Order: sequence, then C-alpha cells, then structure tokens
Amino acid sequence: MNIPKLKISKGARFTSFLFIAASILIAAGIIWGADMYYDIDAGKVIVNETQRIVKSGSQYALEIIGKAKLGGSSDYAKFSSTGDLTFVGAADTISKTDAALTIQTDSHNLTIETATSGVLAITSAGALNLTGATSSSIDFPNFDVASTGHITVQPGYGLDTNAAGILNLGNTTSTTINIGNSAATTIALGAGGSLARTINIGTGTGVDTINIGTGGTSADVIRIGDSVADLALTDAQWSITTAGLITTADDLAVNGGDITTSAGTFNLLNTNAATINFGGAATAINFGSSAGTTTLTSGDALTIKFSTSTGGFILESASPSVKYLEIGTDGKLSVRSGGSGDILLDPASGTIYLGSGDVIKTSTGGAASRASGDLIFREMVPIFGFDLPAQTASTSYVKVSKVLENYPFPAAISGTTRVHKLVFRYAASTTAPIDWRISTTTGATYSSSTLPIPGSIDLTKGNAYVTTTTIPTDGTDWWIDVKTPDASSTVRIFQIFLAAYDQVQ
Repeated sequence: MNIPKLKISKGARFTSFLFIAASILIAAGIIWGADMYYDIDAGKVIVNETQRIVKSGSQYALEIIGKAKLGGSSDYAKFSSTGDLTFVGAADTISKTDAALTIQTDSHNLTIETATSGVLAITSAGALNLTGATSSSIDFPNFDVASTGHITVQPGYGLDTNAAGILNLGNTTSTTINIGNSAATTIALGAGGSLARTINIGTGTGVDTINIGTGGTSADVIRIGDSVADLALTDAQWSITTAGLITTADDLAVNGGDITTSAGTFNLLNTNAATINFGGAATAINFGSSAGTTTLTSGDALTIKFSTSTGGFILESASPSVKYLEIGTDGKLSVRSGGSGDILLDPASGTIYLGSGDVIKTSTGGAASRASGDLIFREMVPIFGFDLPAQTASTSYVKVSKVLENYPFPAAISGTTRVHKLVFRYAASTTAPIDWRISTTTGATYSSSTLPIPGSIDLTKGNAYVTTTTIPTDGTDWWIDVKTPDASSTVRIFQIFLAAYDQVQ
C-alpha cells in the first residue's frame, strides 16, 4: 500500500525545525526551557525563560537567559531580561552571614536610591565608613558638605553635642578660628534654650589673639550678656555687675572711645583705695557732653562742674555753696576763699588780679603784692645839660637838657606799662607858669606843659616838681626846652632827672 507523502509548507517546516532543535538541545541537557510555547497568532515559539549550563574554566555555572523568578508565587526576587533584580512582596533582603559582602562596580557609577518615595536607611552595628575622592559632597535639603569641605545647615539650626558635655571647635590643629568674618549680621554664642553653659574661647596654654568686630566699620554691634547678666573678664581683675558697676584691679583704659551713660548719673568710684588717677598716656580726657553742665561729685560733697555755657570749669562745695576755683569760658581763672578776696588770673593779658584787701606775702610775712595802677620804680638818670645851675629870661624856647640819643632803661616788667616822669628842681622870679616841652630832631610832637608858679621869687631857693611825660623810645634824638612868660621873668634850673616806672595793669 502506498501511503501518500505529507506535504509541509515552508513556514511549517521552519517551525517544525525549531521544535526539533529545541527538543534536541533539551534532550542533550545543554538547555532546558520553562514556560515555552508556540504562539499560533504570532507564528513564533515563545520562550519566557531559557536556562543553560556553561563551563567557565574548571567551573560550571547555571546561566538564565530572559526573565527568572526565584521564590514563591507572591514573594520572590525577579531578574528581568536585561539583568535587573527586583524584590516583590516580602522578599527584600540580601544577606551573607559567613564572610564580608561587597557590592561594587568596576570603573562605573554605583547608585543606590529610592526612585519616587521612601526612606533610604544605612545602618551599621559596627563602624560605618564613608570614603570618597576630593570631589565628594553631601547634598541634603537642610545639611550640605561641599567638595571643598564647607558645611552649611538651614537657618535656626547648627552644631551641637548629643548629650551634655563639651563642644570643641578647632581644638586640635587649627591656628585661626573665624566666626562671622564675612557677611554675618548677628553672631550668638550659647543663645538657645535655658541650659547653663560655659563658653571657652582661647583658654589654651598658647598665645591667643581673639578678634571680635575688628572689621573697621562703625556699624558693628557687639553684645555680651543682657540687662541682668554679670560680665567678668580675666576673673577678678575686671567685672561688670548687673547694676552696670565696673570694677578693676588695675587700669580701665579706652583707646579713643567713650565711657558714658544713657541718662542719669554716671558714678566713677574707688571704694578700696584713696586715689583716682586720670591721664597717663592719654592726650585728651573729655567729661560731659558738648553742651550743658556736667557735675562730678566726690564723697564729701565737693563737686567739679564742666559747663560750656556758663562757668566753664568750677570746683565748689555743695554745703555751703562756695566756688573755690573757676575757669570761665574766656579762659580766666578765679580762685576764691568764700569771701570777697578773689584772685583772678587773666592769661590773655598775663595779669593776676587780687581781690579787695588781698595781698601776696613773702616767706617772712611781709606784703609783696601790687595793686592795679601801682607804680614800680625802675631807674632814674640825670639829664640836665649844665654842670652849674643855669638860668634864662628868654621868651623863646632854649635847650636846658642834654640831647639823649638812645633809650637808657630796661624793658617793662610783664603785666605792666612803662611810665616816664621828669623831676625838675628850679626857681623863678615870676608869678606866671614857665613853659617846657620835649623837642626832637624830627620835629615830632611829644609832651609839653608848664612848671608851677613857685612859692617864692627868690632865685636862690629851689622848688621840686615831678610830672609825667612821653618821650621817644625808638632812638630818636630828643631834649628839653624852656621859655619864660615875659622878658621880666627869669627861671633858674638846678637839676633835671628822667625816671622810669612800671605801672601795674
């Protein structure tokens, strides 16, 4: 019987070949398929998972090509066709208990992330080491560590210890610690919470230089403590109490600044010593404001007042109210003793004025003072032009003195005015005054006057007369001329002297 041959189309023949080839490979144990079927609609053999045993060196390995699920129906680990590993259900742990576990990539990026949400937690029962190259950084919304090492946190938070204790900043190797030296506007140390804190800055054994607010701007505001806090600097050497009292065991110095109070009384006290020193190397010490009166009061009610509108500087007692010392705004110094005997020093004129009844006494008790207007005799020189008494009846001026070519007296005493006097000793046979004058080679006019009518017309008797005159003091040649009132009158002159006095101003 002849059996007819079965004719297979080209497409069916290729499909049969795939079935036969797969069967041969599976039968040979080289590969085996799972979830493999023929898709009639697509005309393809679908293999969702292909496994094979391969040899690498002397080792054999199981190779899965395609998707693979390891585990149960709902909790499993799944390898995708591209090799990605996914945990489904409760399957979420990779563990190794007998040795170290390393997850690494060679020359490629390794990323561990939560794609859309969730928490990424890294926990170590032992040491947790994070090591990276110089470009490493930490970028969190509220905490960052830049690749340069710069650390930033969100406003209102900072660096603290996780339990009570010491927070060390720059304790090991740093030589300079900067706090807010760039654009910071407020720097607060120990400002948060109600904990009792000790803040140590530069307390080591090395030489410390601590700069606060040295940026060279007058806008800096530096606050230490508050209205009820005590401030102690260098322990017991300097302290500021809650009441604002400053005490120091040494010097309180201000380099060009102010020590002031906003209102009320400013007290400068020395409760343990008897001396308060001002000055030293300071070039100026200012008390009070630029206007008004400032009063400094000691414990025994002795006050010093500074006033730019009234007395300038006043030292007085409060009870009774007596001004002992006063420097006026005009620079004059007045010294008082409670009565009317005041002493005034006028630096503009270089004069000292005494009050009514006041005197300056020498060490032995004698008076040595001069009142205003007093004349101090300096020197006297004879200037009569003849060796014997000389007389004239001329009604025209005739020369009766020597010609003086220079000024013969020393300069006037400071605070005095030079006064010149002429001393005449004469006689006249007349009942009318005798004229006299100061004549010069230049013709300049100086003093001219008359000699009084003598008490007797006897020419052998002499009358003395002293009068004030003005004479040249610049070296101009000058002399004295006299004349009689008429031809029947005669004047006889015995002596003429020129005297120099200094009159107290």
